[in-house]
Amino acid sequence: MRLPCEEAVKKIIPTIRALTAYILIKEYGLSIYSAAKLMGITPAAVSNYVSGRRGKKYQEIIESKPKIKEIIRNIADKLVKGTTMEEVIKEVCHACAVLRGVEEICPPDHPE
Repeated sequence: MRLPCEEAVKKIIPTIRALTAYILIKEYGLSIYSAAKLMGITPAAVSNYVSGRRGKKYQEIIESKPKIKEIIRNIADKLVKGTTMEEVIKEVCHACAVLRGVEEICPPDHPE
């Protein structure tokens, strides 16, 4: 039995991180190092997310959902503004919960 959060760890979280890193670097003008520090991950991970080596598989689906794009933009904005990590995590969990309802990402029976 696969739980929804297991699906999220494999599919959703990497894509949220990739899109957040992209926004931080391309729209806020942060360096890879600065984005990594804000996100609490390594610069190598940020580089992989931005280059598309990680977190790319579900980007098109997620980018086609305006509500999710807005949530991810809020995540990046909160990181830049220095919002507590607890608040950022709540926003990530909110995005994840919404995305679990997207059948292309998390089918009802969660195969795999």
